[in-house]
Amino acid sequence: MLREPREESTNEIYSNPDNDPRGSWTSVSFVSQRTKEERKNLAYKIKNPFTGKEVEHPVNSWKYSFEKYEKLQKEDRFYWGKDGKQKYPRIKRFLSELPEGLVSVNLWKHQEVGTGEIGTREVDALLGKEVFTYPKPTTLLKKLLKIGSDLDSIIIDFFGGSGSTAQAVLEQNKEDGGNRKFILVQLPEKCDESSEAFKAGYKTIADIGKERIRRVIKKIEKEIKESKNLLSDIEENKSLDLGFKVFKLSSSNFKIWRGNEITEENLETQLNAFTNPVREGSEKENMLYELILKAGYLLTDKVEAKEKYYSVNDGELIIALDTMNKKIIDKILASKPKKVIALDKLFTGNDQLKTQSCKCVMQK
Repeated sequence: MLREPREESTNEIYSNPDNDPRGSWTSVSFVSQRTKEERKNLAYKIKNPFTGKEVEHPVNSWKYSFEKYEKLQKEDRFYWGKDGKQKYPRIKRFLSELPEGLVSVNLWKHQEVGTGEIGTREVDALLGKEVFTYPKPTTLLKKLLKIGSDLDSIIIDFFGGSGSTAQAVLEQNKEDGGNRKFILVQLPEKCDESSEAFKAGYKTIADIGKERIRRVIKKIEKEIKESKNLLSDIEENKSLDLGFKVFKLSSSNFKIWRGNEITEENLETQLNAFTNPVREGSEKENMLYELILKAGYLLTDKVEAKEKYYSVNDGELIIALDTMNKKIIDKILASKPKKVIALDKLFTGNDQLKTQSCKCVMQK
């Protein structure tokens, strides 16, 4: 069952007026809302241990069976008031026995979770007036995060919009030290040319979302730096991940080998896919991330640009897209990677170097 965190205000109803060794408690009525006619098996007489009088509700039944009543009585779970003369008993519920968190109520008031108008004001403060109207307020989204996510959950929003979900995740991580990650999906829906967003330089809805995330990150970084208790705040947020990457769906950066479609006319073109597999116009960064995915790694894995090659996850995977020579090969092999990907064209005219590098990798 999904639960939201308990807060101090939710525990204020618990106290210990009778110094019960089990600690603070609150009480609920032992009287059922059902009538005796509706629950005949729950209509019976009970005894007040303080006055010795037998008690029976004139209209309603009790909440539990007689066997359950006896069990509660033995466990000293009934409260008959400060002087023991309360007309009907109440059942003690101890704070120490409660499960973690609270079952969320069905109705969320706007005073607690915000409104579309508040969401608009949040965007206005970051990007300017009327750039994006009536987005989801982050107060609502953070409440959902508290109920439905763990500290290391991945939050996916298939209607990214202005980036409200990303802001909520980043701010909630700052508040509770979480390491949640977000994935926002947004079509490159064009902004109306007469809109304030377009006038401000945003051509698509996706552009608005990206810029909002950038500004939220700067805002959080500024808040950390300006904190009164700077040292402890930095310590608390030293592992806070404030980075994000943007990816677009596209066709492959590499030529596709179609062995079953070879003809005399296209044989040379097909063979060229081996010696130079890169499609014309492909950008290096796009090739890098496509190879990362094809090698079985994640888009969120750590990528570092080294001299003439890229290191993924601290050298676990090496991807070479630039010039290759013996010095670079020796440097790559010295890092003892699990896997190396290098474009065949980097060895053009130097088959000996290619053979040596392959042999070294195989021997490793």
